[in-house]
This record gives sequence, C-alpha cells and structure tokens, in this order.
Amino acid sequence: MLWVLIISLYIKANINYIKFIKMANKLIIDNRTDLSDFEVLELISKVIKMGRISNNGKQYCYGTAINSFGKLYGIWTDLNEKSDRFVIMDKSD
Repeated sequence: MLWVLIISLYIKANINYIKFIKMANKLIIDNRTDLSDFEVLELISKVIKMGRISNNGKQYCYGTAINSFGKLYGIWTDLNEKSDRFVIMDKSD
C-alpha cells in the first residue's frame, strides 16, 4: 500500500511529463538494487517519460540502461494484462 501512495504522489508531482499513463494502470516494481524507493522511482520516471515505445506502442521500453547515482542501472519492463512491471538491476558489476 505504501508503494501505491509513493507512486501516486510521485506521478502527481511529474504529471506534466508523463504521457500514456492511465490512473487505472498498476505499476509493479522489482528493485534488485541497493537504491532507496525514491531513487528507484526517479529511474522509472525516466522510462515512463519516454512513453510506450516498445511492442507497437503498447509497452514501455523493453530494456533501458541509465547511468545515475554513480552507477549503471538496467530497467527491464514487462506488460501484464492489467499492469506494467519494472525490474531494476545494478549493471555496474
């Protein structure tokens, strides 16, 4: 429940930059890093800002590499029936 509140607040703060997202959508976040929740949301927001550019415009980018917080991170997405899933991994190793 805390994730829903955090994501809702973060999206509302960045609503001018986020396109193609409906409030009925759910975001599943699998953080496999040592980043804080807020830092992970910052990375995910960069992918969301790019829009749904994979799977014929239905899905956020399949795989994105972002250099942030002094490391390289990979963000992978999956499109489920009623949600988008984001997996964040540390790729610096």
